Amino acid sequence: MLTIDAATDADRADLAARMTAADRAELVAAGVDPQCLDGVQAQALRWHGRLVCLFGVEPMPSNPAAGVPWMLCTDTLAEVPRRAMAGVSAQVVAIWRGEFSRLINLVHRKHSSAVRFVRWLGFRVDESPVGPGAEFFTFSWERPNV
Repeated sequence: MLTIDAATDADRADLAARMTAADRAELVAAGVDPQCLDGVQAQALRWHGRLVCLFGVEPMPSNPAAGVPWMLCTDTLAEVPRRAMAGVSAQVVAIWRGEFSRLINLVHRKHSSAVRFVRWLGFRVDESPVGPGAEFFTFSWERPNV
């Protein structure tokens, strides 16, 4: 069973110790320390009580109507049925789409499962390399102007 609650300092330490290799490589490529989540508001997703990931969305400093979604996973992710992970992720993204008119961030271009996942969640992925070392793709979603 998947549950979501507020992340704790113990969750942050657990994530740092058990982060997936792909997510760790993404942070290294971005020049970000795995301890980067200290003080960041985050939610914890758990599978039968075990930490799967920390995730959240932060308002973009230059445009508070835009949100920057993120997720970093532990090795427990491999135990979670894909359908369950997809369902809860779609629900969370739907909430964020109600809070922000735009969602945007970067995904490591070599993290093919993450690229497929953000596409499945309805984000547009621009495959022009950007960011540190041109190692990233931009993914985004915008509320239609109706």
